[in-house]
Amino acid sequence: MDLFNFFILLGRVLISALFLWHGVRKVMHWHHSSNVAKEIGVPQHQIVFPVSVALQIIGGLSVLLGIFSRFGAILLIIYLIPTIYWFHCFWKHKEVERKKIEQAMFMKSLAVLGGLFLILAIGSGRFGF
Repeated sequence: MDLFNFFILLGRVLISALFLWHGVRKVMHWHHSSNVAKEIGVPQHQIVFPVSVALQIIGGLSVLLGIFSRFGAILLIIYLIPTIYWFHCFWKHKEVERKKIEQAMFMKSLAVLGGLFLILAIGSGRFGF
């Protein structure tokens, strides 16, 4: 196995794990997770929340398995951009500690977004479709 394709596979596994983990946890704790979305002001949360979970799981599986991974990356990008804005809006917080935590999460999410754009550019590599 050449290193290039191994690293693409490894990157796909690691990035997809984040989305699959959170997507499955939201399904397992549906009521609580839906209420969190409502509480932070996600518009039309009763529609947006199930769609976001579907994007995480379908996109995560697509990237993990390398089946239409570019399409999966697009689904995850569509999920991640509004999530960054709604959940990690550090500029809205007055409390210094909370602001620092949300700023770190914002930057982490931007890094993950960068990884998704790399998958969009490179695709699945040899170990995918």
